[in-house]
Amino acid sequence: MGLFHSIDEALSGHGHDCTCDTCMEEHHDHGHHHGFDGVMLWRLGIAAVLFLAGLFTETPYPAVSLCLDILAILIAGYDVFLRAGANIVRRRLFDESLLMSIVAVASVVIGEASEGASVMILYQLGELFQGYAVARVRRNIEGLMEDRSPETGAILRDVRADRGDKGRTQEFITHFARIYTPAVLLIAAAIAVISPLVLKTTVTEGIYRALVLMVIACPCAIVISVPLTCFAGIGGATKQGILFKSSAAMDAAARTGAVVFDKSGALQDERLRVVAVKSERMEQDVLLRIAAHASAYSESPRAEAIKAAYQGVIYIELIQSFTEDPGEGVAVTVDGVEVLLGTEAFVTGRGVDPGEDRLSEDCVYLSIDGKYAGRILFGAVAKPDVSGAVTVLSWERDRRIAMITEDSAAAAEKFARSVGIGQYYADCDAEGKVAVVRDIRSRQLKKGSLLFVGRAETDEDCMQAADVGVSLNGASSDAAIRAADVVVMDGSPSRVVTAIEAAKHTRSIVRQNIAFALGFKLVILLLDMLGACPLWLAVFADVGVALLAVLNSLRAFLVKDTVLPEE
Repeated sequence: MGLFHSIDEALSGHGHDCTCDTCMEEHHDHGHHHGFDGVMLWRLGIAAVLFLAGLFTETPYPAVSLCLDILAILIAGYDVFLRAGANIVRRRLFDESLLMSIVAVASVVIGEASEGASVMILYQLGELFQGYAVARVRRNIEGLMEDRSPETGAILRDVRADRGDKGRTQEFITHFARIYTPAVLLIAAAIAVISPLVLKTTVTEGIYRALVLMVIACPCAIVISVPLTCFAGIGGATKQGILFKSSAAMDAAARTGAVVFDKSGALQDERLRVVAVKSERMEQDVLLRIAAHASAYSESPRAEAIKAAYQGVIYIELIQSFTEDPGEGVAVTVDGVEVLLGTEAFVTGRGVDPGEDRLSEDCVYLSIDGKYAGRILFGAVAKPDVSGAVTVLSWERDRRIAMITEDSAAAAEKFARSVGIGQYYADCDAEGKVAVVRDIRSRQLKKGSLLFVGRAETDEDCMQAADVGVSLNGASSDAAIRAADVVVMDGSPSRVVTAIEAAKHTRSIVRQNIAFALGFKLVILLLDMLGACPLWLAVFADVGVALLAVLNSLRAFLVKDTVLPEE
């Protein structure tokens, strides 16, 4: 599921097996952390002057030209030769340093020293720009991470410790890097041997074609840009308050085929809301006004809901006495009138009989001067952006949207219909919720991955059973850090849409880079077979493609906020 294992791998070494100059962890970043490497610029400048001098002296003074070209190769690429030697000692035989070293030396041997000099200068110039671009991406994301809250920092530390399973794309890149380079080297050796025998070319021309092929052998553009793209995608999502703990989660989210919401943990507004007022002796708005005055000094969730529903002015001077039994109710004197407001047990314990108006649902009863006056019913209300989020998620063909809840079937159906969810599972305890998630994932899901959305504290088992667990309660607990694959800091369900779109956007850029790099290398290969590709063009194409792929990776930063349809 992951394009690289973790953020830390991208910061320290891209998280792949490539040992090319930009990719190696031991490699000194050309871009440093502040700008271009001044020493490398001077080296390339001197090497370029020597190369040009060698071109001008090639005809009248070939020996001088040869010396100038060799000197240009050594000044521009001595570190490349050193890395190639070090990699041979480490048994890393198939890396770009070794390829460039072979090309440079072989160019001198076959009498094309100027080609070898141009190859080394262009290669190092490309590495310079490429390293600078990579370093800048790292700086931007590191700065973004540092700007987040301490709670976010806890998640990021967990990400750095994460070493999750490789995903599909990462597995592809790993196998590709291991097979591609040695395969191309074998083909290059075959071309060097077969061309003079079959195509009747000169030995020098056969070797030259083999060298061109070797230049394009390292899959640097792919193995750099793929993890960098995912790293940028994680950074872009972080700007929107969405924290992917690994690229594995991002890769799976891009393939979301089902979204399962826990009602209380994801869809329901945590605040109680007044959903109905039933009055026995007066108008409903009058009863609500009396209840609001009775609740004036209470800070209980029910009292806050009553005052929010009233939305009028509460005249504190009318309240002459106030007594509260926490969790049960209040006894208040309002403008000389005795008012009781509380649970059934609270009012009946004080001699008030609601008669047949008793409910098992969440409500409070009101009495005035010892006589029952009515009740106020509370209920679950969806978060403001739930309906819009469900609508957008449903646009994807064959994607399942489901809700699980411990509520009764009637309550579950009413709530699900109000937000546009057609599939719901009621009367589910903790084990029942896990069973539903597993059933949808194993039997009902046609393709893609299952994304579960809830609260990490109460839904940890469901998150473990799903392909991707999304916590909407931010980094408020160790459970969120431990259980969730994705953490939404502000708790908005619409951020689930943003997370999926960010993941799909990142995957799209990864595929673009892979297709572009392989396609361009194929073109160079065909030109080489036709004998129409000089060494300098092969190097320019190789480093140019890598640089363009890196720059294209930056587009993954551009994660847009979700625009929900108007209801």
